[in-house]
Amino acid sequence: MKNNKPDAELLWKRLEDDLVLRLGLNLTERVVYAHLLRHSRLEGKRQLRFSIIWLARSAGLSNRPARHAVRGQCFYCLRRFVAGGRVLDHVVPRARGGSNSYRNLVSCCVECNTRKGETAAEDFLRTLFRLRRLTSAELDARLRALDALAARELRPILAPPAVVIRKQRES
Repeated sequence: MKNNKPDAELLWKRLEDDLVLRLGLNLTERVVYAHLLRHSRLEGKRQLRFSIIWLARSAGLSNRPARHAVRGQCFYCLRRFVAGGRVLDHVVPRARGGSNSYRNLVSCCVECNTRKGETAAEDFLRTLFRLRRLTSAELDARLRALDALAARELRPILAPPAVVIRKQRES
């Protein structure tokens, strides 16, 4: 019988050796993701629902840094995430042989995940462009990001909190 519990030592090493270095996570982001990893995968859960207040309190942070560490924008349409509106998407869909590797996963909004379905990521991005949800410059940047992801060179764009706050106030 196969053991369904993850190898905690291996998981932690991969987090530290691969993700932290390649993604360029700052200290706050490391604390947040380590805490979420501990309360999800290391406890055998595939999903974890949490509030920012719970996360901040249990990780020993204030609300603002915790919120900025887990918020971002959709990989496909570039919109900011709303509460509860973020999912992981397989760039190469599982139905087409895609893996669960972090090199094949991107964070996107629920709407894009649903619309994309089993469509190839490049084709879906072109559909967003035709629907005028992306500009030509954004389409080119997203296609380059897909190439970088395939070449294992993609690093997330992590805006400092001051920039994020300013953009929210302007809109």
